[in-house]
Amino acid sequence: MLRKPTGRGLRSALGLLLPLIVAVLLLQMLFGGSLRAPNTAMTYTEFKAALRAGQIETATIGVDQISGKLADGKPYRPCG
Repeated sequence: MLRKPTGRGLRSALGLLLPLIVAVLLLQMLFGGSLRAPNTAMTYTEFKAALRAGQIETATIGVDQISGKLADGKPYRPCG
């Protein structure tokens, strides 16, 4: 005689897996940003001076922001 599946296995797996996924997401939100190098803040005038001095390695220019990497490898984002 065949028994009808009760779904206990699925509920039990979800009961263990769901809290683990939530914990990983919370840890990523809390500590994920601190693992990245902070942006070096500079004014647009400082950015232009650094560009002239050859201190800018890469630059991504958008409609209303500029970001990239300095020659020493640190990320930057002009502000103001």
